[in-house]
Amino acid sequence: MPSAPPSQEASLEFGDFRRAFKQLGGDQREVLVLVGVGGLSYEEAAKVCNCAAGTVKSRVSRARHRLTQMLQGGQLAEARPAPRAQIGNIRSSFDLQATPVQ
Repeated sequence: MPSAPPSQEASLEFGDFRRAFKQLGGDQREVLVLVGVGGLSYEEAAKVCNCAAGTVKSRVSRARHRLTQMLQGGQLAEARPAPRAQIGNIRSSFDLQATPVQ
């Protein structure tokens, strides 16, 4: 019987990625979008950014390294709370008088 994996974790991971991406410098975000998303070559991206292809390569490399550090090293500025903490936050926002999740 075919099944689909739960999408909740993917949604949370994408939220983490968006927060990490926003923490990159503007130059790094620009080259990641041009090369990683847009599929431009380093040379094409260099023309768009009005810089050398080597500069684009360096920015892409540093941006990817920084994203990896933030996502795998827990260095996000706004780290999402653990699931149990999220449940507590939801309960408190609705002023529910339930026993705490352990």
